[in-house]
Amino acid sequence: MLKPVCLAYACEPNVGSESELGWMWANIIGEFSRPVVITRNLSYKKIPGDKIISRDFGEVKIFNNVIYKNIDIPILNNYAGGHFFLIIHYLIWQFFATIWVLMKKKHFDVAHHINFVSAWLPPFVSLVNLPVIWGPIGTGSGLPRWARKNFKAKLWNVVTQNPGLFPFYKYLSNKCKTILPINSHVARLISSERFSLMRTFPAVAFDTTEFSVAFHKPINEATIIYVGRYVPFKFPELAALTSKKIKDKYPNSRFIMIGDGLKEALSSCHQGVEFVEKMERADFLRFLSSAQLMLLPTTEGSSYIALEAMSVGLPIVTTENSGPAYFIGDVAGKVTEHCASEDETAISLARNCEDLLLSQSDWETASRSALLRSALFTKKHLKRNIESVYAEVMSA
Repeated sequence: MLKPVCLAYACEPNVGSESELGWMWANIIGEFSRPVVITRNLSYKKIPGDKIISRDFGEVKIFNNVIYKNIDIPILNNYAGGHFFLIIHYLIWQFFATIWVLMKKKHFDVAHHINFVSAWLPPFVSLVNLPVIWGPIGTGSGLPRWARKNFKAKLWNVVTQNPGLFPFYKYLSNKCKTILPINSHVARLISSERFSLMRTFPAVAFDTTEFSVAFHKPINEATIIYVGRYVPFKFPELAALTSKKIKDKYPNSRFIMIGDGLKEALSSCHQGVEFVEKMERADFLRFLSSAQLMLLPTTEGSSYIALEAMSVGLPIVTTENSGPAYFIGDVAGKVTEHCASEDETAISLARNCEDLLLSQSDWETASRSALLRSALFTKKHLKRNIESVYAEVMSA
C-alpha cells in the first residue's frame, strides 16, 4: 500500500474552515493509502484516538487508517497566538517537520504538504529527496481599492497577491512534483511557467446534511445571515452596511452576523444587527435551514460556509471572483460586482438580496439550484481528484 507522509499544520476535526481542511484531506488520503500525518500540538490534542508507541515513529495516534504524529516546538506548542505569530510558528514548525521527514524518509513513498491555505509559504519538505505534492494552495482576488482602509489591510493584500516575496519561494516550489491551486487565480499567481504541473480543484467538500431544507419568507419577515471572522477579506463592514440599507426599507427583516470579533468591532455603529460570537456546529446547520438568505461578500478563494449553506438549499449573495461565486455559479444565488466605493457595492448587494427575496419563484429556483450544486462538491468528488493526483505522481 502507498505510504505518504503528509504535513498538515492545521488538522482539527469538526471545526470547519482552514483548521479542518488538513483533517478532511488526511482522512480522504487514508481511504486509499496508509499516511503518516504530521501536525502541530494544538491540533494533535484534538484528534481522537489513543496514543501508542510506534517502533518507527515513536508516540503517535491512529484513527481511521491514518497515523498522526505531533511535531512542535516545546516552548510554543500550547500557544495559539495571533495571525503574525501563526505565520512565524508555521515557518518554524515546517523546519522541524521537514527534519523529521528527512530522518524517516525510508518509510515513505511520497511527501504531501497540505498547505495552511491562507499562508503563502512554500514547502520546505520539497528539499527532501521524495516526490512532493504541494497543496491545496489558496487565496482569492485582491481587495478592491476602497477596502484597503488601513496598513494591515494593505499589507495583507500585498502579501497574499505576491507569493514570490518569500525568500527561496521559486526554488522550493520548482522542486515540487505537482502543485494544487484551488482556483485559476491562484494558479496564475504561483507561476505562469508551471501550469503543466498544476491540478486545479476546490480544496473543500461537504456532504449533504440531514437537516431540513430552507424555506421562503417575504423580505419583511426574512432572516439574512452573514458568517465570518472580523478580517478584511471577509468584508464585515460591507455586510453590516448592506444590512442597514435593507433594514431601512424593510425594518422587520432580521440580519444576524456570526463570527469572532464582529460584535466588539461593529455593534456600536450597527444597532439593528444581531451578533453571535460562537455556535455549536449542529446548531449552526439547523440555524442555516431556518434562514432565507446568506450574505457572503468576500475575496476568499474557497468557502466551507458556502457549501454548508447550499447543502440546506440556502441561496447566497456574494461578490465576484470569490470561492462562493464559483460554488453558486449563475443559479444558486446572485454574484455582485465590486463598485467604485463601499457604499455603491453595498447598494448593489442589497438590491440583489431584495430581488431574490421579493420573488418567491426566483428564490425557490435558487434554493433548488443550491441543493443540486452542493452535490458537485462532496467528499466523494474530492477523493476522486486527490487519488488521481497521487496516481499521476507515482506513475511519473
